[in-house]
Amino acid sequence: MKPLSFILLTIFVIFTTPHTYAQWETINGVTTERLFATYTINSQEALIGGKDGVLFKTNDGGNTWTTISTTNEDIDDICFMDDNTGFLVAGSSIFKTTNGGNSWSLIAVTTVGDLVGISFPTAQTGYACSENGEVLKSSDGGASWQEINTVSGQDISAIDFGDDQTGVIVGGSGTVFQTADGGTTWQETSPGVAQDLNDVCFTSAANVYLVGDEGILMHSPNGGTDWANQVSLTVSNLNAICFHDEQNGYAAGRDGVIVYTDNAGNLWNSVTPITTERLLAIHFSDAGHGYAVGREGIILRYSVATGFQDVDDEKARVLVCPNPVQDEGIIKIKNHHNLPWQVEIIDLSGSHVKTYENITSNEMCLETDAFKSGMYIYTVKVADQQTLTGKFVIQ
Repeated sequence: MKPLSFILLTIFVIFTTPHTYAQWETINGVTTERLFATYTINSQEALIGGKDGVLFKTNDGGNTWTTISTTNEDIDDICFMDDNTGFLVAGSSIFKTTNGGNSWSLIAVTTVGDLVGISFPTAQTGYACSENGEVLKSSDGGASWQEINTVSGQDISAIDFGDDQTGVIVGGSGTVFQTADGGTTWQETSPGVAQDLNDVCFTSAANVYLVGDEGILMHSPNGGTDWANQVSLTVSNLNAICFHDEQNGYAAGRDGVIVYTDNAGNLWNSVTPITTERLLAIHFSDAGHGYAVGREGIILRYSVATGFQDVDDEKARVLVCPNPVQDEGIIKIKNHHNLPWQVEIIDLSGSHVKTYENITSNEMCLETDAFKSGMYIYTVKVADQQTLTGKFVIQ
């Protein structure tokens, strides 16, 4: 058990009035087509793509979506190097944008099979792979592409690189290929499973994760050479995985399953499903913004404070310190009108952790022995009228 710790929450600046509040929520009415790809550029901008070239972009955090015309081929993967420059693969074609996905230009490439994945570990170096195992490389920021190798595997499904030298390709029946020389040569490695492997994600040049059917979730600490199982808490097929930093990641799959980790996969936690549709792609830009998409046009949005409207008020103000919390702190509220207030705390999956109600003094202690290390979302409500949400970290 952790030693008793406290957090200083000084009620300080802007409060909000609640409209809705959700961690994961469904976005309806955009499309009914199957969605295979998503990329969250930043807190406001994201793209989703899928069957027959459907492509949509949001500029307002997912509230509205605009149709973007590109291709009639299925869009299988999207990646960005920065807020403006990105790529997508559709059929045997690669498209590039330089304006945040508002328009796309076709880049000439030659492949036999449809492209299934694309990765840019640096601004100049990019890789793409086809379902037949053809590996393409660009050394000029995506302006031109050359086939550099072909791996022989079962239905290749995904490719990712941790840096310009180290990459992994995954596919059916436990297929894994690893390169340490920029794709010039590939070695088939054995993860020790026979299930289809559906996605792969690097968090550094050394650490890489993969997911597959029947809940397969594995980690390699050495760029894909050796693999170890992680407990995914599901037997459903996992189709996609994404980390937004080295510690925090999500995987998504069949029956609306989403699992997450905040400690580099040492422990995975389940998110309460809000759909039964199969999820095929997931991506986060940061800890507070991400999307998962899949069959029947399902779109799930993750947001720290969705649907809140800012209200300036002098009755109560809030500040969080120290943050992260290491040893101790205090919750202290500036409440000139002595209004009753409460604090609700949830984890990053949206699950309730603890609620402190009917607080009448200006100070209170938060006992952190009930919390694991990680990030949490707090909601402070004053007199059932004013609400402020924010984040804190327990170390």
